[in-house]
Amino acid sequence: PSPVTSLSVFNVYTTGITVNWTVPSSDNYVTYYTISYTPSCPQLLSVNETVSVAPHQSTTTYSYTLIGLYSGMNYTITVRAGNVLGRSDPNSIYEDTRSSRAPTSVPNSLSLSQPNNSLTWKEVNCSERNGLITGYTVMISNSSITYNLTSTERYIILNDLVFGTKYNISVAAVNFVGRGPFSDPILVEIGIGPAQIDRFKELPNPRDNEVVQGAGRRKQPVYGHQNNTISLHCNYRSRVPANTQWLWVFLNGTQVPVDTNDSAINVTDDGMNSILTIFPFSQHFAGTYRCNASNEAGSDTGDVIIEFRSLIIEEKSWLASPWSQCIPDCHRGIRNRTVVCMTVSTRMIMDGCSPPPPSSEETCHERGPCTHWVAESWSMCSKSCGVGYQVRRVNCQATYDSNITLSDLECLTARPPVFRYCNIHNCPCSEPKFCKLIVGAELCWRLEYQRICCYTCQHTL
Repeated sequence: PSPVTSLSVFNVYTTGITVNWTVPSSDNYVTYYTISYTPSCPQLLSVNETVSVAPHQSTTTYSYTLIGLYSGMNYTITVRAGNVLGRSDPNSIYEDTRSSRAPTSVPNSLSLSQPNNSLTWKEVNCSERNGLITGYTVMISNSSITYNLTSTERYIILNDLVFGTKYNISVAAVNFVGRGPFSDPILVEIGIGPAQIDRFKELPNPRDNEVVQGAGRRKQPVYGHQNNTISLHCNYRSRVPANTQWLWVFLNGTQVPVDTNDSAINVTDDGMNSILTIFPFSQHFAGTYRCNASNEAGSDTGDVIIEFRSLIIEEKSWLASPWSQCIPDCHRGIRNRTVVCMTVSTRMIMDGCSPPPPSSEETCHERGPCTHWVAESWSMCSKSCGVGYQVRRVNCQATYDSNITLSDLECLTARPPVFRYCNIHNCPCSEPKFCKLIVGAELCWRLEYQRICCYTCQHTL
């Protein structure tokens, strides 16, 4: 037969689920249905049930109730239609039964890890959770006090435990209904725990010309330059007062205390961080430094490797462009060039080249004149129409000083003109009456008549 369709949940109970589906429409010759339901808990097995039905049934939907299910459990429900020829393809849905009670079992395998006091445990058996576990209650007690803590994870950090004290610790699981039973308590005694170097605490930002590094944070070296300030931080944790010491480690593994009598070395300790400062740094101080943090329960060490590196000083020199063409001048010629300070390898313009730069100007052999003519602007035309004239001043001056005016005889070249004719536009023509006689006598060829009879003679010619 064809697969069932419209598989859905009709009712949900604490230990049961009713599902219904639509009978196959393409072929309703179905003699049975198989319903399988698989719990999400891997420790539980799937169950298959078979329901016989009469063939050619008149109903279009069918319902079936699964009973005996686990409370608060998620199930995968699969339905197949079948007849004598076989079974259809499956159709599946997912549904949770209702949770009606708190977990019936306890977390197990409680373990306390020191010195961090991290308490961990394993989950409640999935068949006894009775629904989704939403959290845990941790009960802590000693001879004088009992209190509870909560956690949404399967661990908790117990920060308030006092070293040297014995505690009973148990854990209970919680779901939406309530809290289940507490586990059998474990008895723990909080020890001091050895001092520990904190390799993850944030370091301060370095200041100008300063290198900052923490002990035990990296195997690769850090690099210091001449006159740097080197600040090595050793952050540590300890439940009791701890001692710290900075050591110098030789290549063969031998270690000796850092010489704090050296004026370049300073060590400070605030009870949580020991800082070794080296200033001014030089190649003499390069090597491996080891911080040792210890208390009565044990110790921890962290190294910092410092290598010396010389500052790469880019070689600089003056670079000059080719000389320009010689510019003639009085008594001497002058030529120029551009001079800049540049790095030798990268050709970047810089400052600070030494010695002083080469000259950017020098004399050359092309001598120019010492005097020249200087002409002023032309005056206005003497007439507003017709032919007039203009004048201007032209002086002989020294080329080396524009304030010195010389005699015209000092300038060796011809003086530019100081007079010229001008004609803004022609004047309107006005002529006597006898000009008609001039035309009749054919005298317009004469210049004086052309000027007097400007209109008549112009049109006759």
